[in-house]
Amino acid sequence: WLNNQKKSSEPFTLYLIDIDHFKHIINHYGDIIGDETLIVIATRLEELVGDRGHVYRTERDQFVLIWINKFELSTDAEGFIQNITKRPISFRPNEIIQLTLSIGCAVFNPNASPKLLIRHADMALYRAKKLGGNTLVNFSDEISSEFGQLAIAKEMISKIIADGRNLEFYFQPIIELKSNLIIGYEALLRVKDRDGAFIPPPIAVLACKHTGLIYQLNIQTFESAYKFLKDLNTDAYVAVNLTRAQLLLPSIIDDLEAIAAKYEQPLTKLVIEVTEDESLEDRQVIDALEQLRSNNIRVSLDDFGTCLLYTSD
Repeated sequence: WLNNQKKSSEPFTLYLIDIDHFKHIINHYGDIIGDETLIVIATRLEELVGDRGHVYRTERDQFVLIWINKFELSTDAEGFIQNITKRPISFRPNEIIQLTLSIGCAVFNPNASPKLLIRHADMALYRAKKLGGNTLVNFSDEISSEFGQLAIAKEMISKIIADGRNLEFYFQPIIELKSNLIIGYEALLRVKDRDGAFIPPPIAVLACKHTGLIYQLNIQTFESAYKFLKDLNTDAYVAVNLTRAQLLLPSIIDDLEAIAAKYEQPLTKLVIEVTEDESLEDRQVIDALEQLRSNNIRVSLDDFGTCLLYTSD
């Protein structure tokens, strides 16, 4: 359809729609209710579109909606989502499912191939989910730039590991305002692009995840932190902010204990930080944090921002 539409040059808008936390619905209600939920969403999308576009289901919990003739709902994100989710779904007495959606939007561009248009919508959808869901994000040059940086970060990190080199960490002092003394440091991952400019830490961490290097990232993070503490010979602590993928590695406690012993440092001099959106609604993350605490490893909730491996100033 997209190939034919491109030939006609008739403007349209493409939306990728993902049901937030659909796996939780399956786990709680079962596959049958999950399938019935999908049918309800598909029906509502078709009712909303009418004869102004098309609706397709591409993955189990993901739909593609195409609007023809510049039917501009992309400028009213809240209204778009409410049209689909304002009516709760009920399959059992006294039990209601209230859904939210993440939506990525890309507007027709005569110079873009159908494949590129879908990729643009997918990038916007990724940003919507990263923002916590229940929102619509339009593709922009800023999003394109972020994904370009991610591709470069993957390339550079893979090369660092392949060459047997270590990732580079900087340690930012944490100063207590009352005493004006340094009480700790934050470990900041630094990866440079081809021109020597630093790639933002969240993108560098995401690149590690995409390249299967999360384990190596954990080991090098802990090694760098404990080595820094030993070299500095200080009573200060080092805070490292870990992602969900890093926290859920089965070997995390054994790795921490082994590396702390290697550098003759107590476990308590390292603080594991997680961002608020990584932890509060994720049972696996909460369990992992509780396990860390039960092994005398300090944990902290970073609620000042959502960036990875560093907190806001």
